[in-house]
Amino acid sequence: MQDRQLIESGILELYVLGLLSDEESLWLASQAADSPAVQSQLQELQDTLEQWITGYSKPLHPVSKASLMATIDFKSRIQQGERPKPFPPLHKNIHIQQLEPWLELPENQLPEPSEEVVARILAYDGITSTMLVWIKKNTPQEVHTHELESFFIVEGTCEIWVENQATSLQAGDFFEIPLHRMHYVHVTSSIPCKVILQRKKIA
Repeated sequence: MQDRQLIESGILELYVLGLLSDEESLWLASQAADSPAVQSQLQELQDTLEQWITGYSKPLHPVSKASLMATIDFKSRIQQGERPKPFPPLHKNIHIQQLEPWLELPENQLPEPSEEVVARILAYDGITSTMLVWIKKNTPQEVHTHELESFFIVEGTCEIWVENQATSLQAGDFFEIPLHRMHYVHVTSSIPCKVILQRKKIA
């Protein structure tokens, strides 16, 4: 795996947060030993996490903060013995009734008071991660080169902008983000847009 692919894969973040197995950690350490770029990125991630935990970092973007908090929460739940139920792949023909076993759980409800963005990891199998996300306003622009990102709208409405084209979505709608395309989410409802976000790593 090339340095750029490794850095963009998300595995470095999992390593820093202690979510990798011993075998995976040893493999990553061997990769980092021969790559100054990977070593530098690991150090930056470790420094950022330490600063955030001790309260001395600059304020995180709401999406970055939500993702970090969700990952820490997920790690804690796994350590306490939780074994998340495998989540079905999102696709254009999926119905909300198929997702109710996860959506109806008391722990998967929006906490009050809530942040601008709140996320909770529902499942992760090393390739695909599934999160329940509440967005009050917007998400930042981003581009994915090695992850397929899919959205399923549960509540509220939003526009997903891909480059200069907007697609309006409401509850029950599915949308997949093309690779290598700048995109962001703009909420159009008076309530937070509740979405299931699924990201699948690709080679």
